[in-house]
Amino acid sequence: MRKSLLALLLLLPMLGNINGCSDSKHEGAQGAVYRTAQVRVLHASPDGPHLDIVVNDDADDVEWADLAYQEGSEYHNLPPGEGAFTVEDSDTSQILVRELFTVEKHTPYSLIVLGVAANVELLLLEDDNTEPDTGNARLRIVNASPSQPAIDVYITEPDVPMEFAVPTLQDFEFHEFSSFVELEEGDYRVRITLSGEMEPIYDSGTVTLDQDSISTAVILDASSGGSPLTLVALTDDSEEPVVEVPDARCMLRLINASPDASFVDVLLDDTEVISTVLFKGVSDYEMVSSGTRNITVEEGSGLTLIDGTITLEGGENYTYILMNFKAAIEAILLEDDTTPPPANKAKVRFMHASPDAPHVDFLVNDTIEVSDVPFKGISSYIEFWQGDQAFEVNEAGTSVLLIGGPFSTPEHLEDGKAYTFMVVDELEDITSLLVTDN
Repeated sequence: MRKSLLALLLLLPMLGNINGCSDSKHEGAQGAVYRTAQVRVLHASPDGPHLDIVVNDDADDVEWADLAYQEGSEYHNLPPGEGAFTVEDSDTSQILVRELFTVEKHTPYSLIVLGVAANVELLLLEDDNTEPDTGNARLRIVNASPSQPAIDVYITEPDVPMEFAVPTLQDFEFHEFSSFVELEEGDYRVRITLSGEMEPIYDSGTVTLDQDSISTAVILDASSGGSPLTLVALTDDSEEPVVEVPDARCMLRLINASPDASFVDVLLDDTEVISTVLFKGVSDYEMVSSGTRNITVEEGSGLTLIDGTITLEGGENYTYILMNFKAAIEAILLEDDTTPPPANKAKVRFMHASPDAPHVDFLVNDTIEVSDVPFKGISSYIEFWQGDQAFEVNEAGTSVLLIGGPFSTPEHLEDGKAYTFMVVDELEDITSLLVTDN
Protein backbone atom coordinates (compact mmCIF):
# COMPACT_ATOMS: atom_id res chain seq x y z
CA MET A 1 0.00 0.00 0.00
CA ARG A 2 1.43 3.41 -0.92
CA LYS A 3 1.17 6.36 1.42
CA SER A 4 2.32 9.66 -0.07
CA LEU A 5 3.22 11.72 3.01
CA LEU A 6 5.45 14.63 3.08
CA ALA A 7 7.74 13.26 5.37
CA LEU A 8 7.60 9.99 6.38
CA LEU A 9 10.29 7.92 7.07
CA LEU A 10 13.51 7.35 6.63
CA LEU A 11 15.67 6.27 4.11
CA LEU A 12 19.14 7.43 4.56
CA PRO A 13 22.33 5.69 3.83
CA MET A 14 23.14 6.48 7.43
CA LEU A 15 21.48 8.44 10.15
CA GLY A 16 24.27 8.39 12.67
CA ASN A 17 24.71 10.84 15.52
CA ILE A 18 21.92 9.52 17.68
CA ASN A 19 20.85 12.18 20.19
CA GLY A 20 22.42 14.78 17.92
CA CYS A 21 20.87 18.21 17.28
CA SER A 22 21.35 20.50 14.34
CA ASP A 23 23.21 23.76 14.89
CA SER A 24 22.11 25.42 11.65
CA LYS A 25 20.19 28.66 11.39
CA HIS A 26 16.44 28.03 11.56
CA GLU A 27 13.65 29.40 9.44
CA GLY A 28 9.92 28.77 9.36
CA ALA A 29 8.16 26.43 6.95
CA GLN A 30 7.27 29.50 4.89
CA GLY A 31 10.85 30.82 4.97
CA ALA A 32 10.23 33.72 7.37
CA VAL A 33 12.75 34.04 10.19
CA TYR A 34 11.07 33.62 13.58
CA ARG A 35 10.93 36.65 15.83
CA THR A 36 10.07 34.47 18.80
CA ALA A 37 10.72 30.90 19.78
CA GLN A 38 8.25 28.48 18.22
CA VAL A 39 7.17 25.21 19.82
CA ARG A 40 4.96 22.39 18.55
CA VAL A 41 3.91 19.39 20.65
CA LEU A 42 3.11 15.69 20.34
CA HIS A 43 1.24 13.51 22.86
CA ALA A 44 3.29 10.29 22.82
CA SER A 45 2.33 8.72 26.19
CA PRO A 46 0.47 5.54 25.13
CA ASP A 47 -1.64 5.10 28.28
CA GLY A 48 -1.78 8.77 29.20
CA PRO A 49 -5.05 10.73 29.52
CA HIS A 50 -5.94 13.68 27.36
CA LEU A 51 -3.43 16.41 28.15
CA ASP A 52 -3.28 20.14 28.73
CA ILE A 53 0.08 21.87 28.52
CA VAL A 54 0.56 25.10 30.43
CA VAL A 55 3.53 27.42 29.92
CA ASN A 56 5.03 29.46 32.78
CA ASP A 57 2.38 28.32 35.26
CA ASP A 58 -0.32 30.51 33.76
CA ALA A 59 -3.34 28.41 34.74
CA ASP A 60 -5.65 30.78 32.88
CA ASP A 61 -3.80 30.30 29.60
CA VAL A 62 -3.55 26.68 28.50
CA GLU A 63 -1.26 26.72 25.49
CA TRP A 64 -2.30 23.28 24.22
CA ALA A 65 -5.62 21.80 25.39
CA ASP A 66 -7.19 18.34 25.43
CA LEU A 67 -4.56 16.55 23.34
CA ALA A 68 -5.29 12.86 22.73
CA TYR A 69 -2.64 10.19 22.24
CA GLN A 70 -0.80 10.67 18.92
CA GLU A 71 -2.29 14.14 18.57
CA GLY A 72 -0.01 17.10 18.03
CA SER A 73 0.01 20.72 16.95
CA GLU A 74 1.47 23.22 14.54
CA TYR A 75 3.99 25.70 15.94
CA HIS A 76 2.92 28.15 18.66
CA ASN A 77 4.83 31.38 19.30
CA LEU A 78 6.40 31.56 22.77
CA PRO A 79 8.61 34.20 24.37
CA PRO A 80 12.31 33.31 24.38
CA GLY A 81 14.14 32.49 27.60
CA GLU A 82 13.63 30.01 30.40
CA GLY A 83 10.09 28.74 30.81
CA ALA A 84 8.20 26.09 32.76
CA PHE A 85 6.24 23.52 30.76
CA THR A 86 3.58 21.79 32.86
CA VAL A 87 1.63 18.78 31.56
CA GLU A 88 -1.74 18.15 33.22
CA ASP A 89 -4.57 15.64 32.95
CA SER A 90 -7.24 17.52 30.98
CA ASP A 91 -10.06 16.09 33.11
CA THR A 92 -8.59 16.36 36.61
CA SER A 93 -5.86 19.02 36.24
CA GLN A 94 -3.47 16.60 37.97
CA ILE A 95 0.12 17.55 37.13
CA LEU A 96 1.91 14.69 35.39
CA VAL A 97 5.24 16.41 34.78
CA ARG A 98 6.75 19.89 35.01
CA GLU A 99 10.12 20.85 33.56
CA LEU A 100 12.09 24.01 32.88
CA PHE A 101 13.48 24.60 29.39
CA THR A 102 15.26 27.47 27.71
CA VAL A 103 14.02 28.35 24.23
CA GLU A 104 15.76 30.85 21.96
CA LYS A 105 14.36 33.38 19.54
CA HIS A 106 14.51 32.59 15.82
CA THR A 107 14.39 28.89 16.77
CA PRO A 108 11.69 26.19 16.33
CA TYR A 109 11.31 23.23 18.69
CA SER A 110 9.37 19.96 19.02
CA LEU A 111 8.15 19.12 22.52
CA ILE A 112 7.28 15.42 22.88
CA VAL A 113 5.38 14.13 25.91
CA LEU A 114 6.54 10.52 26.20
CA GLY A 115 6.68 7.57 28.57
CA VAL A 116 3.90 5.73 30.39
CA ALA A 117 1.40 7.77 32.40
CA ALA A 118 3.03 6.81 35.70
CA ASN A 119 6.37 8.20 34.52
CA VAL A 120 5.76 10.92 31.95
CA GLU A 121 8.79 12.74 30.53
CA LEU A 122 9.33 15.74 28.28
CA LEU A 123 11.73 15.70 25.35
CA LEU A 124 12.46 19.09 23.76
CA LEU A 125 14.19 18.90 20.38
CA GLU A 126 15.52 21.78 18.31
CA ASP A 127 14.20 21.66 14.75
CA ASP A 128 15.89 22.56 11.46
CA ASN A 129 13.33 24.05 9.08
CA THR A 130 15.71 25.58 6.55
CA GLU A 131 14.77 24.68 3.01
CA PRO A 132 16.35 21.39 1.86
CA ASP A 133 18.45 21.26 -1.28
CA THR A 134 16.53 20.88 -4.55
CA GLY A 135 15.04 17.41 -4.89
CA ASN A 136 15.68 16.55 -1.23
CA ALA A 137 13.75 16.24 2.00
CA ARG A 138 14.95 16.58 5.59
CA LEU A 139 14.23 13.93 8.21
CA ARG A 140 14.90 13.04 11.83
CA ILE A 141 13.78 9.91 13.75
CA VAL A 142 12.74 9.66 17.41
CA ASN A 143 12.10 6.47 19.38
CA ALA A 144 9.15 7.25 21.66
CA SER A 145 7.99 3.67 22.25
CA PRO A 146 8.31 2.72 25.93
CA SER A 147 7.00 -0.82 25.41
CA GLN A 148 9.76 -2.24 23.23
CA PRO A 149 13.40 -3.00 24.05
CA ALA A 150 16.10 -1.70 21.72
CA ILE A 151 15.14 -1.88 18.06
CA ASP A 152 16.80 -1.88 14.64
CA VAL A 153 15.41 0.35 11.90
CA TYR A 154 15.78 -0.65 8.24
CA ILE A 155 15.24 1.87 5.44
CA THR A 156 15.45 0.33 2.01
CA GLU A 157 14.00 0.45 -1.47
CA PRO A 158 10.50 -1.09 -1.37
CA ASP A 159 11.38 -4.49 -2.84
CA VAL A 160 14.57 -5.33 -0.93
CA PRO A 161 14.13 -8.63 1.00
CA MET A 162 14.97 -8.54 4.70
CA GLU A 163 17.81 -11.03 4.25
CA PHE A 164 19.62 -8.44 2.09
CA ALA A 165 18.73 -5.39 4.17
CA VAL A 166 21.25 -3.59 6.39
CA PRO A 167 20.07 -1.75 9.53
CA THR A 168 20.06 2.03 9.22
CA LEU A 169 19.83 2.42 13.01
CA GLN A 170 20.95 -0.32 15.38
CA ASP A 171 20.15 -0.73 19.08
CA PHE A 172 17.93 2.33 18.87
CA GLU A 173 16.47 2.75 22.34
CA PHE A 174 13.51 4.54 23.87
CA HIS A 175 14.12 8.28 24.20
CA GLU A 176 16.91 8.32 21.57
CA PHE A 177 16.75 10.47 18.45
CA SER A 178 18.84 10.94 15.35
CA SER A 179 20.18 14.11 13.81
CA PHE A 180 18.46 15.62 10.78
CA VAL A 181 19.64 14.36 7.41
CA GLU A 182 18.79 15.28 3.82
CA LEU A 183 17.50 12.52 1.57
CA GLU A 184 16.52 12.28 -2.06
CA GLU A 185 12.83 12.23 -2.85
CA GLY A 186 11.44 8.82 -3.85
CA ASP A 187 9.87 5.56 -2.70
CA TYR A 188 11.17 3.71 0.34
CA ARG A 189 10.18 1.07 2.85
CA VAL A 190 10.68 1.19 6.60
CA ARG A 191 10.89 -1.96 8.69
CA ILE A 192 11.56 -2.21 12.41
CA THR A 193 12.74 -5.31 14.24
CA LEU A 194 13.78 -6.08 17.76
CA SER A 195 17.52 -5.49 18.00
CA GLY A 196 19.48 -8.28 16.32
CA GLU A 197 16.38 -10.02 14.94
CA MET A 198 15.08 -10.22 11.37
CA GLU A 199 11.30 -10.54 11.76
CA PRO A 200 9.69 -7.10 11.37
CA ILE A 201 7.39 -5.90 14.13
CA TYR A 202 6.55 -2.92 11.90
CA ASP A 203 6.48 -2.61 8.10
CA SER A 204 5.49 0.65 6.42
CA GLY A 205 5.02 -0.83 2.97
CA THR A 206 5.90 1.63 0.20
CA VAL A 207 6.08 5.25 1.36
CA THR A 208 6.86 8.25 -0.78
CA LEU A 209 9.19 10.96 0.47
CA ASP A 210 8.28 14.25 -1.21
CA GLN A 211 10.88 16.85 -2.11
CA ASP A 212 11.18 19.92 0.12
CA SER A 213 9.38 18.17 3.01
CA ILE A 214 10.74 18.49 6.53
CA SER A 215 9.66 16.08 9.22
CA THR A 216 10.38 14.37 12.48
CA ALA A 217 9.33 10.70 12.32
CA VAL A 218 8.35 9.42 15.74
CA ILE A 219 8.15 5.70 16.55
CA LEU A 220 5.19 5.11 18.90
CA ASP A 221 3.29 2.28 20.51
CA ALA A 222 0.29 1.42 18.33
CA SER A 223 -3.02 2.21 19.99
CA SER A 224 -4.62 -0.91 18.50
CA GLY A 225 -4.18 -3.45 15.76
CA GLY A 226 -1.71 -6.12 14.75
CA SER A 227 1.59 -4.31 15.13
CA PRO A 228 3.00 -3.18 18.48
CA LEU A 229 4.33 -0.04 16.78
CA THR A 230 3.19 2.76 14.55
CA LEU A 231 4.85 5.86 13.11
CA VAL A 232 3.75 9.47 13.07
CA ALA A 233 5.42 12.29 11.21
CA LEU A 234 5.57 15.82 12.57
CA THR A 235 5.50 17.75 9.32
CA ASP A 236 6.05 21.26 8.05
CA ASP A 237 2.42 21.40 6.88
CA SER A 238 0.35 23.64 9.19
CA GLU A 239 -2.90 22.11 7.89
CA GLU A 240 -1.76 18.55 8.69
CA PRO A 241 0.98 18.86 11.32
CA VAL A 242 0.80 15.18 12.38
CA VAL A 243 0.38 12.27 9.97
CA GLU A 244 0.14 8.63 11.09
CA VAL A 245 1.67 5.87 9.00
CA PRO A 246 0.43 2.61 10.52
CA ASP A 247 1.88 -0.79 9.78
CA ALA A 248 0.96 -1.69 6.19
CA ARG A 249 0.13 -5.18 7.39
CA CYS A 250 -2.80 -6.24 9.54
CA MET A 251 -3.94 -9.22 11.59
CA LEU A 252 -6.67 -11.62 10.45
CA ARG A 253 -8.29 -14.57 12.20
CA LEU A 254 -11.25 -16.86 11.51
CA ILE A 255 -14.11 -17.98 13.73
CA ASN A 256 -16.01 -20.96 12.31
CA ALA A 257 -19.62 -20.45 13.45
CA SER A 258 -21.25 -22.50 10.67
CA PRO A 259 -22.88 -25.51 12.40
CA ASP A 260 -22.41 -27.94 9.51
CA ALA A 261 -19.03 -26.79 8.20
CA SER A 262 -16.71 -29.48 9.51
CA PHE A 263 -13.30 -27.82 9.23
CA VAL A 264 -12.19 -25.03 6.94
CA ASP A 265 -9.12 -23.31 5.48
CA VAL A 266 -8.76 -19.65 4.47
CA LEU A 267 -6.83 -18.48 1.41
CA LEU A 268 -5.95 -14.90 0.47
CA ASP A 269 -5.17 -14.42 -3.21
CA ASP A 270 -4.87 -18.22 -3.52
CA THR A 271 -2.34 -18.53 -0.70
CA GLU A 272 -3.41 -20.42 2.42
CA VAL A 273 -3.10 -18.27 5.56
CA ILE A 274 -5.35 -20.13 8.05
CA SER A 275 -5.89 -23.88 8.15
CA THR A 276 -8.12 -26.52 9.74
CA VAL A 277 -10.54 -24.49 11.83
CA LEU A 278 -13.25 -26.75 13.27
CA PHE A 279 -16.81 -25.65 14.04
CA LYS A 280 -16.71 -23.28 17.04
CA GLY A 281 -12.97 -23.04 16.49
CA VAL A 282 -11.05 -19.76 16.62
CA SER A 283 -7.78 -19.47 14.71
CA ASP A 284 -4.78 -17.47 15.85
CA TYR A 285 -4.34 -14.03 14.38
CA GLU A 286 -2.17 -14.17 11.27
CA MET A 287 -0.17 -11.24 9.88
CA VAL A 288 -1.29 -10.50 6.32
CA SER A 289 -0.84 -7.69 3.80
CA SER A 290 -3.49 -4.98 3.72
CA GLY A 291 -5.46 -3.93 0.67
CA THR A 292 -8.33 -5.41 -1.29
CA ARG A 293 -7.80 -9.16 -1.19
CA ASN A 294 -9.54 -12.15 -2.69
CA ILE A 295 -10.64 -14.44 0.13
CA THR A 296 -11.58 -18.09 -0.29
CA VAL A 297 -12.90 -20.37 2.43
CA GLU A 298 -12.66 -24.07 1.63
CA GLU A 299 -13.95 -27.06 3.54
CA GLY A 300 -11.42 -29.80 4.13
CA SER A 301 -12.94 -31.88 1.34
CA GLY A 302 -11.98 -29.18 -1.15
CA LEU A 303 -15.46 -27.66 -1.40
CA THR A 304 -15.38 -23.88 -1.81
CA LEU A 305 -17.76 -22.29 0.68
CA ILE A 306 -16.88 -18.59 0.21
CA ASP A 307 -15.19 -16.85 -2.71
CA GLY A 308 -15.17 -13.06 -2.52
CA THR A 309 -13.15 -9.96 -1.64
CA ILE A 310 -12.38 -8.13 1.56
CA THR A 311 -10.67 -4.80 2.17
CA LEU A 312 -8.10 -4.71 4.97
CA GLU A 313 -6.55 -1.56 6.41
CA GLY A 314 -2.99 -1.55 7.67
CA GLY A 315 -2.39 -1.70 11.40
CA GLU A 316 -5.79 -3.20 12.25
CA ASN A 317 -7.03 -6.49 13.71
CA TYR A 318 -9.84 -8.31 11.91
CA THR A 319 -12.10 -11.27 12.69
CA TYR A 320 -13.69 -13.08 9.75
CA ILE A 321 -16.73 -15.03 10.96
CA LEU A 322 -18.16 -17.91 8.94
CA MET A 323 -21.90 -18.09 9.65
CA ASN A 324 -25.15 -19.89 8.82
CA PHE A 325 -25.66 -23.40 7.48
CA LYS A 326 -23.63 -24.41 4.42
CA ALA A 327 -26.68 -24.17 2.15
CA ALA A 328 -26.88 -20.43 2.86
CA ILE A 329 -23.36 -19.82 4.14
CA GLU A 330 -22.07 -16.26 4.52
CA ALA A 331 -19.32 -14.41 6.30
CA ILE A 332 -18.89 -11.16 8.21
CA LEU A 333 -15.65 -9.20 8.57
CA LEU A 334 -15.33 -7.40 11.91
CA GLU A 335 -12.72 -4.81 12.86
CA ASP A 336 -11.49 -5.60 16.37
CA ASP A 337 -10.95 -2.63 18.66
CA THR A 338 -8.08 -3.51 20.96
CA THR A 339 -7.67 0.00 22.38
CA PRO A 340 -7.25 -0.59 26.13
CA PRO A 341 -10.25 0.24 28.33
CA PRO A 342 -9.75 2.28 31.53
CA ALA A 343 -7.76 0.74 34.39
CA ASN A 344 -9.35 -2.27 36.10
CA LYS A 345 -11.84 -2.73 33.27
CA ALA A 346 -12.40 -5.00 30.28
CA LYS A 347 -14.69 -4.50 27.31
CA VAL A 348 -17.03 -6.92 25.56
CA ARG A 349 -19.07 -6.86 22.36
CA PHE A 350 -22.00 -9.24 21.88
CA MET A 351 -22.94 -11.15 18.72
CA HIS A 352 -25.79 -13.43 17.67
CA ALA A 353 -24.44 -16.18 15.38
CA SER A 354 -27.03 -18.96 15.91
CA PRO A 355 -28.80 -19.29 12.53
CA ASP A 356 -32.15 -20.65 13.72
CA ALA A 357 -32.44 -18.99 17.14
CA PRO A 358 -34.89 -16.12 17.77
CA HIS A 359 -33.85 -12.60 18.65
CA VAL A 360 -32.01 -12.55 21.97
CA ASP A 361 -31.19 -10.33 24.93
CA PHE A 362 -27.69 -10.41 26.41
CA LEU A 363 -27.49 -10.06 30.20
CA VAL A 364 -24.54 -9.58 32.53
CA ASN A 365 -25.12 -10.05 36.25
CA ASP A 366 -28.92 -10.10 35.66
CA THR A 367 -28.86 -6.76 33.82
CA ILE A 368 -29.81 -6.53 30.15
CA GLU A 369 -26.85 -5.02 28.35
CA VAL A 370 -28.00 -5.51 24.73
CA SER A 371 -31.60 -6.25 23.78
CA ASP A 372 -33.49 -7.70 20.83
CA VAL A 373 -30.44 -8.79 18.86
CA PRO A 374 -31.23 -10.62 15.59
CA PHE A 375 -29.14 -13.27 13.88
CA LYS A 376 -25.93 -11.60 12.62
CA GLY A 377 -26.48 -8.68 14.99
CA ILE A 378 -23.47 -7.32 16.86
CA SER A 379 -23.12 -4.65 19.51
CA SER A 380 -20.43 -2.08 20.12
CA TYR A 381 -17.92 -2.77 22.90
CA ILE A 382 -19.26 -2.29 26.45
CA GLU A 383 -16.99 -1.79 29.47
CA PHE A 384 -17.18 -3.99 32.58
CA TRP A 385 -15.12 -4.29 35.72
CA GLN A 386 -12.43 -6.93 35.59
CA GLY A 387 -13.17 -10.21 37.39
CA ASP A 388 -15.93 -12.81 37.31
CA GLN A 389 -19.11 -11.83 35.47
CA ALA A 390 -22.28 -13.89 34.98
CA PHE A 391 -23.32 -13.94 31.30
CA GLU A 392 -26.82 -15.01 30.27
CA VAL A 393 -28.80 -15.07 27.03
CA ASN A 394 -32.60 -14.91 26.97
CA GLU A 395 -35.11 -15.05 24.18
CA ALA A 396 -35.69 -11.37 23.45
CA GLY A 397 -38.28 -9.68 25.63
CA THR A 398 -38.87 -12.77 27.76
CA SER A 399 -37.39 -14.60 30.74
CA VAL A 400 -36.87 -17.75 28.63
CA LEU A 401 -33.26 -18.66 29.38
CA LEU A 402 -31.20 -19.92 26.44
CA ILE A 403 -27.69 -19.76 27.95
CA GLY A 404 -26.45 -19.33 31.50
CA GLY A 405 -28.41 -19.35 34.72
CA PRO A 406 -27.70 -19.66 38.45
CA PHE A 407 -25.70 -22.87 38.12
CA SER A 408 -23.46 -21.77 35.25
CA THR A 409 -19.81 -20.81 35.72
CA PRO A 410 -19.09 -17.06 35.54
CA GLU A 411 -16.75 -15.79 32.86
CA HIS A 412 -13.53 -14.15 34.05
CA LEU A 413 -12.63 -10.85 32.40
CA GLU A 414 -9.04 -9.65 32.60
CA ASP A 415 -7.96 -6.09 33.14
CA GLY A 416 -7.30 -4.27 29.85
CA LYS A 417 -8.66 -7.02 27.60
CA ALA A 418 -11.22 -6.85 24.77
CA TYR A 419 -13.64 -9.74 24.16
CA THR A 420 -16.36 -10.97 21.82
CA PHE A 421 -19.19 -12.95 23.46
CA MET A 422 -21.01 -15.00 20.80
CA VAL A 423 -24.14 -17.14 20.66
CA VAL A 424 -23.44 -20.07 18.30
CA ASP A 425 -24.82 -23.43 17.09
CA GLU A 426 -28.36 -24.51 16.30
CA LEU A 427 -31.11 -23.55 18.73
CA GLU A 428 -31.44 -27.05 20.20
CA ASP A 429 -27.72 -27.10 21.01
CA ILE A 430 -27.19 -23.37 21.48
CA THR A 431 -24.06 -22.39 23.34
CA SER A 432 -21.68 -19.45 23.68
CA LEU A 433 -18.09 -18.52 22.96
CA LEU A 434 -16.08 -15.88 24.79
CA VAL A 435 -13.19 -14.93 22.55
CA THR A 436 -10.29 -12.64 23.42
CA ASP A 437 -9.80 -9.95 20.78
CA ASN A 438 -6.33 -8.79 21.88
